[in-house]
Amino acid sequence: MFSIFRQRRPRTFDYSPRYYDPRAEERQERRVRFAARNDDEPDGPHAEFRQRMRHGWARAGGERASTMRLVMIMGVVCVILFFLIRAFGLLDLSKWPI
Repeated sequence: MFSIFRQRRPRTFDYSPRYYDPRAEERQERRVRFAARNDDEPDGPHAEFRQRMRHGWARAGGERASTMRLVMIMGVVCVILFFLIRAFGLLDLSKWPI
């Protein structure tokens, strides 16, 4: 209908390849088919590689190491804060009832 403002049309994607090689496309399709056929087999050529990759991503004891790192960092921060508070005289140990 009638409108005051002009509506923009959606932009379209117009791609035309400059070079087409049918032999390269056939070669790529054969590679994809061959890879799909070999991936169905559990003992395919990439099975060992996949197993090593899975093992490499799973760290043994990774959670324990991160917890220990966190405890160490917190300990160092506490020691630094203690010395800073003591240096500025905010902590007077002689007034403690112990």
